[in-house]
Amino acid sequence: MFQKDERHTLCRQWFTHVGLNISDLSDKQLRARLDKVRKPYDTFSKSLHRGNNEAKLKDYLFQQQSHFPLVSAMPTVPSVVPCAIENAPATPPADHPTGDELTHLKIASSGRQLAALRRSNEELSGSLLEAKNREMIYKDLLKEKTQSVTTLQADLTKLQGKAERSASHIKCVETQLCSAKEYIGKIRQTNFYKRLKRQETNLKKREENLKDHEDGGCIQTIERLKHKLKLCQTANSSLRAKLNSVKEKRQQDLDRHNQLTADLLEEAVVHTVKTTEEGPRKKFTHDVIKTTIGLISCGVSAKNSGHVIQTVARNLFHTDIDDKDVPSERTSLRFADQGHYLAKYHVAETVLDSDNFDIHFDGTTRDHRKYVGQQVTTSAGSLSCGFTEVATEDAKTLVDVTVSLLQEVAQVYDKERCFKAALQKCSGLMSDRAAPNKLMKKDFNDLRKATLGTEEDLQFLYCNAHYLLGLGTSAEKSLKELQTEWGQQRIGRDNAAQFGHWQAKEAAAVRYVRMACEVLGPRGDDQCGCRDAWLAYCEMTNKTSTVPSFKSNRFNSIFYGATKLLAHRDDIIEFLSDYMPSRNQKLESVLKDAQSEEVNVFVATLAMVYERITGPYWTLLCAGETSYAEFFLPVVELHAQLREWRDDSASIFSPHVPSLFSIQVPDASSLAALLDLDEATQQKVQRAFSHFCVNFVAVTERQLDDFLPGGRYHAVQDPQVLERLRHSHITNLLGEACFGDLDISIYTHRNSSVHHHSTLTMLKRNKTMKAWFNQKSNEEQRQLLLNASSSGPEMRKRHRENDREVKASKRQKLQLQQQRTEADRQKKAREKADIAQEIRQDGGACSSAGDVDRLLERKALQREKLAALKTQIRFFRHVLGFKSELLKLTQDLPGLEQSLKEFLASQDPFPEHRDRVDNNLDEEDEPSESDSSASEHENDQRVDSDGFSFAQTGQTVAVFYDETFHVGTVTNILSADEAKVNFLKKSSLDNNRFSWPAKEDSDTVSSVFVFAWDFLLEPISTNARMWHVPNSTLQEQYNLYVEKYC
Repeated sequence: MFQKDERHTLCRQWFTHVGLNISDLSDKQLRARLDKVRKPYDTFSKSLHRGNNEAKLKDYLFQQQSHFPLVSAMPTVPSVVPCAIENAPATPPADHPTGDELTHLKIASSGRQLAALRRSNEELSGSLLEAKNREMIYKDLLKEKTQSVTTLQADLTKLQGKAERSASHIKCVETQLCSAKEYIGKIRQTNFYKRLKRQETNLKKREENLKDHEDGGCIQTIERLKHKLKLCQTANSSLRAKLNSVKEKRQQDLDRHNQLTADLLEEAVVHTVKTTEEGPRKKFTHDVIKTTIGLISCGVSAKNSGHVIQTVARNLFHTDIDDKDVPSERTSLRFADQGHYLAKYHVAETVLDSDNFDIHFDGTTRDHRKYVGQQVTTSAGSLSCGFTEVATEDAKTLVDVTVSLLQEVAQVYDKERCFKAALQKCSGLMSDRAAPNKLMKKDFNDLRKATLGTEEDLQFLYCNAHYLLGLGTSAEKSLKELQTEWGQQRIGRDNAAQFGHWQAKEAAAVRYVRMACEVLGPRGDDQCGCRDAWLAYCEMTNKTSTVPSFKSNRFNSIFYGATKLLAHRDDIIEFLSDYMPSRNQKLESVLKDAQSEEVNVFVATLAMVYERITGPYWTLLCAGETSYAEFFLPVVELHAQLREWRDDSASIFSPHVPSLFSIQVPDASSLAALLDLDEATQQKVQRAFSHFCVNFVAVTERQLDDFLPGGRYHAVQDPQVLERLRHSHITNLLGEACFGDLDISIYTHRNSSVHHHSTLTMLKRNKTMKAWFNQKSNEEQRQLLLNASSSGPEMRKRHRENDREVKASKRQKLQLQQQRTEADRQKKAREKADIAQEIRQDGGACSSAGDVDRLLERKALQREKLAALKTQIRFFRHVLGFKSELLKLTQDLPGLEQSLKEFLASQDPFPEHRDRVDNNLDEEDEPSESDSSASEHENDQRVDSDGFSFAQTGQTVAVFYDETFHVGTVTNILSADEAKVNFLKKSSLDNNRFSWPAKEDSDTVSSVFVFAWDFLLEPISTNARMWHVPNSTLQEQYNLYVEKYC
């Protein structure tokens, strides 16, 4: 390579040689001119430098002189590739252009020269690129062939090895052959020799076969046989191990059977089971009593307990027990009473042995009967105390029930001493936030202080599972607010004309969740649901139905149901649209709501609430690992998270956001369905979720305020309070589970007493009772069973007495209600009588505007006129029963007069007396006293004047009964004054709507109680089930009849 000064000198010489005058140019100007020419070819120059192709470039330039003389004429190429100039010859070649030609070329356009130079350089670049590609292809081919050669060499090496091994084998065979030939030569020519000859021939054939075939097949056969040998060895070892294990197991079984046989022989129970004790009374043994109690705790009925004992004895001990040697149903019930006593004794002993305990109580209603369930919680666990039926669930009743529980618990010991001890150890009460419960806690606390003479207060604890009910109520409120705010009051099914008359009391999303779970989930609507078809559809599409029952978890049913319905949305739409063509109204409602995008947004919001809030919270409650004193930590976290989401909920759709309390909801299908929502729907869900959190924060601050900063149980530092809260649970879910047991017990034992329901629940829920009883000595167990046999029936008697008191309280309540009703009725009757008396004093009721004018003319004072008009209005409203906007008392005298005249003009209040009115009387004419008395006498003789008598069957009649009337048709005429009438059922909402009852309702009726007849009765339904009386005045006629004769 030349140095910089040498390169410049060489360039000047070259340009001078080719006829270009550059003597006036300095080195800097020459360099600038060379740079202008060199810039388009820098890339090419660098590539040549990297590849050391300077000599090739020089040869190529001179080879192209005949085609591109400008390349030779313009020595600018050395500026692009200096190496080409350095290696250029001193004199041009023979075919180089002369001076004249160069002069001619210099006259040509520099632009054309540059274009030609560019084209030549581009062709040169293309050629080099093509050469490079060919080189790469050759390298790849070389690499591939090299690999093939390597592989062939390896195969050749293997074949050479095989050939060597074959040659060795052939040499061995040849050696054997030579030995055989020598041996053949030694022996005589006998048959044996012929035999050897044949063997030799066979050996030759085998040798030829060995030569013809490679030994590879033999080697493969050997390897395969070795592998089979290894497998056989492994199988043999496994079989030996299994054989040893079977031998050991058989030996253990044999030892166990031998021991069992020996025990049975020792106890003489080989073919007999002893169920009764020796003696004339044949009492059942304690083992039978314990067995019966255990069977009842497992859900076996008292009626079947004896049969179960017989079945077990027959199948396990091969012994038949006679029916008289097993407990009967009545005896099993007595044993159940003993189990009730033992359960209460277990509770009493656990409570008195503990340092502190809490009493949990909650109420429920089943079949219009009110029950109070109670449980106690100690450091050893929670125990059920059964149920108590009450007439009213007020504070006084709850205090009495709690005191009765403590007295019953203490009664198994020294009643007075143990009652105070139990009252002293009671450290807290847990319930929900109902108003009677709050008042009950205060009253019980005062009673405890007065009994013990202490100032120490109880801890008033609340079940924190009910917080979810508050969230559910708040969520429904938020949904209604959002529907109003977004202008979506009628969404889903509400937009359909067929549901226009349906009332929308609940939010659309809540309605959809409830109805969809009822028609598709378990324990739903059997009449309108289609769960069987839905399960068949899921099986056909290889899916599993996760639609829950709306009755399964009342705390979280709305949110949990929304998650499952969101995941099943497409399936529900397809199922109801394509596979259920004949849909009832309820299924049609579910389909309309499922197809609505607006409803889907709200359902997705409820599902998001479950994923982010209620799901982790419910999991935390069910885990039972957080004490009441430590519950403030998750509550503070929940409150802070709700406030954050209230301001910004953009993070709820991020799968990487940590879950609340670091608890992940088990089912991830709903979260996947939420993440699959489109962006617009997700934005709406975020807005709705933030609105939800606004109300959720208020609910949290209202119901969980004890755990927030400044609350009673926020970071408690008092050691005494911490000790009293050490065993306290954060929920009363055991009480909810006991109510579930009560439902099952009521369903299976419909006529059983509350005492028996309590027995079944305590024996089932108190899991520690069995271990507690078994750890006692035989003498203690015997004594407990003896006490239970005497105290159990007494306890049952007290409970039945409480049931009778409850029924007596209900009867007393009904009697008081009946007395109040009778008093109200008599009061109304007196008021009507007073009004009627005033009307008679004023000359009778007005029937026209003229009567009103004559009435006012008879009154002199303004207040008398006002009182007379009000009396007339009260008569029409309260006595005759008219309901009209015109009959208002809050008006002045002209207003009352005008309203009364308009009312009398709008309808005739006395249609049946129209023929008795003399329309020709002048306004001055007054009826005489004799006429009035005659009229009154005529009204008293209604039957004679009306002259009604039963004439034909099928006649419609309206019959007076106490406080009401009934409509029917005459079916059988006994006489003119007596007939049999088949009555219709009157609607409770409309007195002019009747229907034929499912069971015939007929009675024998006297004609004196018929106040209307031969009226038209028309059907108003297509199936002729509903009827009405057009333009009915039956109510007014009934009121007149009551006023006249009652």
